[in-house]
Amino acid sequence: MLIQKKQWQNSAILIIFFIYITFVYVASDKFFVIDRFFSIGGAYPTAFGYCSKFLFIFEYFLAISALVCATRLPNKLLGNSLITIVCFFIFLDIAAFNVYGRPADIFNIAMLNAAVANTKDALFEYGKPILKALFFTTLIYIPLILFSFRFTEKGGRSLRKVFLIMLMGLLTIYTSTLIIKGAPALVGFPKGFSYIFASLSIKLNSLISPINHKQIEELTSPVTNDKFNNIIVVIDESVEYSKYLEVKKQWQKENNRLLGEGNFVDFGLTFSGANCSAPSNYVIRKATFESDGETLLMSQVPSLFEIAKQKGYSVTYIDNQHVLEDPTIRNYIDDKEASLVAQVYSPRQPEYVRDLASIEIIGRILKNTRKNFIFVNKVGAHFPYENTIDPQYRTNNRLQNYSISLQRNSIQFLDELSKSLTVDTVLFYTSDHGQNLFSKATHCNTGNDISPKEYFVPFVIATGNSELLNSLKVSKNLFSKKGKHLTHLHFSESIRNLLGVEIKNKPSVFKVNLVLEQRSNSYCGLYGQPMSFFGRNPSCYPIKIQ
Repeated sequence: MLIQKKQWQNSAILIIFFIYITFVYVASDKFFVIDRFFSIGGAYPTAFGYCSKFLFIFEYFLAISALVCATRLPNKLLGNSLITIVCFFIFLDIAAFNVYGRPADIFNIAMLNAAVANTKDALFEYGKPILKALFFTTLIYIPLILFSFRFTEKGGRSLRKVFLIMLMGLLTIYTSTLIIKGAPALVGFPKGFSYIFASLSIKLNSLISPINHKQIEELTSPVTNDKFNNIIVVIDESVEYSKYLEVKKQWQKENNRLLGEGNFVDFGLTFSGANCSAPSNYVIRKATFESDGETLLMSQVPSLFEIAKQKGYSVTYIDNQHVLEDPTIRNYIDDKEASLVAQVYSPRQPEYVRDLASIEIIGRILKNTRKNFIFVNKVGAHFPYENTIDPQYRTNNRLQNYSISLQRNSIQFLDELSKSLTVDTVLFYTSDHGQNLFSKATHCNTGNDISPKEYFVPFVIATGNSELLNSLKVSKNLFSKKGKHLTHLHFSESIRNLLGVEIKNKPSVFKVNLVLEQRSNSYCGLYGQPMSFFGRNPSCYPIKIQ
């Protein structure tokens, strides 16, 4: 009788504990599970819709049961290790929800994993949402760990089997949904397991997805008769074009002169290849794409580093963001591409010093008699904005800090760098992506959360060569007159052209007629990772061109 009473008490405690974990688990993201449940199948669900609703509830039952089951495993080290791993990813899922205002989809997770080197900046910029996520995760994690020492269950082998079956059930549901319905159908998948399975899927996809390749050809005639021994490519960070233009005009008014003493050609509002740093850098350096308005056919081409080296240039990478030290994505610079770089400079000063300090490095390189190809990955206006400006200029206003960052790290940087522009030097300048300054996440958004401003960037070419400068000004005026906006595809092709090669029929500032012949009144910019995903082409965000 006492044994039966104890068993009943244990069962009651287990049920109460299960209810507690369930409540905190679904409350941690503002009960999104309820909204998601009623959205499945639409307003008038079919039989299939009701089955999907049931499957959705079953997913959550399996997920929470797996967490509770892990507390009953006889091997406490194994059980608590599993709980710790899952709760860490629950924390990441909740934090992403608090930042985006919705669950992270698989494209968000791909970009979050790609930006792991920016964890410190993210903690600073999104401190409150992250602390809130930590609070809810603690309400789940600590009770699970304590409960694991509450009882010692018999039948350890059977419990391990039950736990494994639950995990395999969740993985099967996730995988089949991904294959049959696609990534959008997985929004709202149980937290923690969603991040784990998405990360595994992304890794698997990178191993099995084929990469399309497009050939480059030698230009039949050079774009200029002059020889340029120095080519500088500057990729700024988070510079939105309208704010850039506003700050530039203000700077020119205050200094009563043109930026760079008139040696700059500004091609106006330009569309970035992607709305996130890593894929945008990938497109700039070694990719091109065609769009059907919803997806992209991405093709890889020889890296700018490879082309420059073949043409006799010494390649230098100025790594102000320390991208090459990133243990994960490294802006999609693989070992082969990294081996093409002869010199790497990674300034160790505070972030607000690095960009202007790198001008001195560039100056020293340009004094070499060899041919130089210099690629600069700037700090720019990376969030948190106040960290990119000298403490004496910081304010309590986020938008004002952004403008100050642009003024010092972009405008002043360009003006100082212009002093190094000789007749055999050409500078190409753009930003990896723009910024939506009024959303929770300023860039790297997906789907309906994207703002066109995430793709609005500057495109500037500068040189001390008057003949090339005049030619570029003529091209710019033609583009403006015909209402043509350029993109990062034009940016990269222009660099290739100056190096003496081309992608056949790809327009650039040097292939003016191809730009003028373009009829499209829209542009589709990449979001998410640049690789196809289990047979589906990369997604893109359509932007109407006025």
